[in-house]
Formats: sequence, C-alpha cells, structure tokens
Amino acid sequence: MWIIEKIDVSALIRAHHATLVSERDGRVLGRDRLLFYGFPLVSGVAFAFLVDLNTPALQTTVTALSIFSGLLLNMLVVMFNMAKEPERYKYPRDQGRLVQQSQANIAYCIIVGVGLIVLSVLLLVTDTRVGEGDNSVATGLYWLDLTLRAVLFTGLIHFVLSLIMVVKRVAELLRLHVQPPEPDGK
Repeated sequence: MWIIEKIDVSALIRAHHATLVSERDGRVLGRDRLLFYGFPLVSGVAFAFLVDLNTPALQTTVTALSIFSGLLLNMLVVMFNMAKEPERYKYPRDQGRLVQQSQANIAYCIIVGVGLIVLSVLLLVTDTRVGEGDNSVATGLYWLDLTLRAVLFTGLIHFVLSLIMVVKRVAELLRLHVQPPEPDGK
C-alpha cells in the first residue's frame, strides 16, 4: 500500500476545493462550482462534438501543458519560500492564508496539467477515430474517442479557469509585496 500513499494526491485536491469558498463566511459558493466545473463540462462536451482533434493540435496541447506545468512547479517553489519566510517577502502575516490558497491552487493545476498531458498522449498514440460504420466496433471506438475528447476539452477549460484564479491570487500577493497595507488600517 505504500506505493499508493506516495502518489495519493487527494489531499492536494481537497486543499484546492477548500479555496472555493466565500471569503466572508467560509460557505461553499455554488457559482464557483458552476464556473469551475459546470461550465467546463457543458463546454467540453459541446467542443467534443464540434471540434476535431488532429495530431498537430494534440501535440501543441501536450507542449503547452508541459510548459505551463513546469512554470507552475516553479511558482510552487516560490510559494514555499514565501510561506517559510513571510518577513522576507514583506506581506502581513494575516495574508498567509492567501499564500496557502495559492499553493493549493498551483499544486492542483500541476496535477490537472499532468493528467491532461497523459490524456493527450493517450489520444495521440491510440487512433480511435475510424470511419462511420454499422459494426459495433466502429461505433464503440467512435464513442470512446468522443468521450476522451470531451474529457480533454473539459479538463482544458477547467485548467485555464484554475490558472486564471492562480494568476489573480499571485498578482494580489505581488501587490501586497510592492504596496503593503498601512498600519492600523490608515
């Protein structure tokens, strides 16, 4: 069982989900869930029917996700340093929550990005697209391809939205670093 423990990312996913709450009262915000999960799902399924994924598009997807995942890993290291030495980065201690949320979101984006890379490579190496046919094998492969494309498009849209959230939070941390709040709320 130790192998599973080494690659278990469920705590990272839970930490990310914990950031999708109201800043005021800590309640889960339905509109956030809808934006980050409902919208990508509906859009991803629609794109699966409307957009044909060819080999160059999948190769570009793998390349872009690889670059973003690498950059996010770098950002995670920066967030670690910020959490370790808040006085060096000149942000108020009460902003530590923002650093923790950013760390959770960045780690989650890395996990999603790596998963999408694996899915894209799977779509590249398995050609499930076959001509329309009446036989059950062709029909089954068509639905498998459609399902994999829907999952990929859904994941890509979700990844982009999560990445935007990360950028917003990191920009807020940078703003706090450059222009810390006045003492005593002045």
